[in-house]
Amino acid sequence: MFKTSPTFRQLYDQAKRLKEEREADLMRLKHPDPTLSGEIDELKRTMQLLVDAFRKAVPEGARQ
Repeated sequence: MFKTSPTFRQLYDQAKRLKEEREADLMRLKHPDPTLSGEIDELKRTMQLLVDAFRKAVPEGARQ
């Protein structure tokens, strides 16, 4: 049914990559940017939600 949908891992990796890009952008700026900080926080929350969803979706013994 969901053969073309991304896996939890793919979504997590994409969110992590975006978070790291935003953090690099923020470090290059001379003045803090609240918008970038907000995006970073939102990406961190998204990553945590993906971890929680994975833990609930996969039985304890089946995790690698």
